[in-house]
Amino acid sequence: MIRTLTLLTIFITFPASAGKVNTMVLKDQEIGLIRTAIDISTAIYFDSRPNNAIVGAQDAYKVEFIKNFVTVKPVIPNVRTNLLVFTDKDVFHFNLVTGPKSKANEIVKVTRKDTETRVGNQSRIIKRNYRKTSKKGADQVALDWVGWPRSNNYYLFGFQVNTKDKVDSDSFSVHQSKSELKIHSIQIWKSEDSTYRGVVALHKDTLKKRIKPRFTVKIRKKNSETELDLYLPRFGPLS
Repeated sequence: MIRTLTLLTIFITFPASAGKVNTMVLKDQEIGLIRTAIDISTAIYFDSRPNNAIVGAQDAYKVEFIKNFVTVKPVIPNVRTNLLVFTDKDVFHFNLVTGPKSKANEIVKVTRKDTETRVGNQSRIIKRNYRKTSKKGADQVALDWVGWPRSNNYYLFGFQVNTKDKVDSDSFSVHQSKSELKIHSIQIWKSEDSTYRGVVALHKDTLKKRIKPRFTVKIRKKNSETELDLYLPRFGPLS
């Protein structure tokens, strides 16, 4: 999910040559349907810039960011999964379906149909920077931010890992006291500087409000394992 300028000129102006543009108007917590196909990149446009995206079947889709677009391209046929996109001001839910090219969406412009009273341009995601680090030798994990969408039930946080060794979704866990929490979804990508970055989503029903969650990264090496821990803020609305 490295940011790229590929096809940027085509997408910004929505010319007729870029393919059919579908407009999708979603209510709060409504799930949109995106149809994809092998060898086709589907571009999803948002009014506010996307920051992160989480795909349920992470190995089945290639996801990239291009300004106000998220592009999704399936690499495995006949897959159905979910996609969460977090923008500067909102969070969107989609079902992704891989099928025939004749039914695939090429460009989808997503807008929100407000169903609740809002004050000014109030963001739907409450988010703050939360910089903490843990380091052992050359390995380091850092928390970048934490947040709560106003209109759904997830606790979100962004992180990055600096290591020469490989990490994947099985390298991460979250605990409260002695109990391991179920991670609702995790998205990881490797940036150009070889830093692993990612976003974790936890459902609020799995969290105890008065206990700080502990985020753990296990980095597997040839003959050993390095474990790095960081404590997250207690779950609850941010002011």
